[in-house]
Amino acid sequence: MPRLAPEEMVRMRNELFTKEKERQLSLHPRIEKIEVKYTGKSHPGTVFVMNKALSTPYNCAMHLSEWHCKKSVLALVDGEVWDMYRPLTKSCEIQFLTFKDEDPEEVNKAYWRSCAMIMACVLKRAFKDEYSVSLVKAPEVPAQVDISVVPGVGIILAILSCIVILYKMEMIERKASQNMEGIVMLHRFGDFVDVTEGPHIPRTSFCFQYEITAAHNLQTDQSELIRRFQGVSLPVHLRVTEEKYMEAAAEHLEAKDGTEEGKTVSLN
Repeated sequence: MPRLAPEEMVRMRNELFTKEKERQLSLHPRIEKIEVKYTGKSHPGTVFVMNKALSTPYNCAMHLSEWHCKKSVLALVDGEVWDMYRPLTKSCEIQFLTFKDEDPEEVNKAYWRSCAMIMACVLKRAFKDEYSVSLVKAPEVPAQVDISVVPGVGIILAILSCIVILYKMEMIERKASQNMEGIVMLHRFGDFVDVTEGPHIPRTSFCFQYEITAAHNLQTDQSELIRRFQGVSLPVHLRVTEEKYMEAAAEHLEAKDGTEEGKTVSLN
């Protein structure tokens, strides 16, 4: 079977993504109303009448204030972490998560995942068309990611590699087996589409500073070139001085030894 050119692969994935999105929207030809109760600190008990399978947490935030629209990174829907642009499917309770929350763990995990996906998209576009570049996987998000540190994000990238397909199939099968409906979550960043491990930030404008700091060759039993790329980033809501940020980036680069595990560097 002939290998698709990179541009053809991108176009095919986007067409499939768009068709599936349209298919899911067509499952609800009649607009039904749901009640969404806000349980946050400001305006607790506010009830929104929204459109089932169409309205998103972001639409709910628009009914509260501009602050909620700009600062909300994720939503909690009946206690489940939810993307801001993921449609709501039933009446529920909702609250919003930000970087400044007392416990920002889920927000920081989403930021970590999103930075890895952004890096994959950038690197995929950086190579000439004759090179087939694919994201093998992003590293697992650490159990705890503190807002007082710059997280070291990273990805493993393969050039002309068939192990990508094997890994993706295993990942899809694993994700499908984790819920009764067999649902697998996809995210699209520009024209870059990929299977993901969890929620992402709603907009790339949340990224304030971003540096790719290292690239390491990984020793494998495969003939293809496998490299791990690493970087550091800071969200716009947690700005530091450029001098402090570059010091952290330099410290992060020195700390890396080419292993798969992510590390963090302190900004204190």
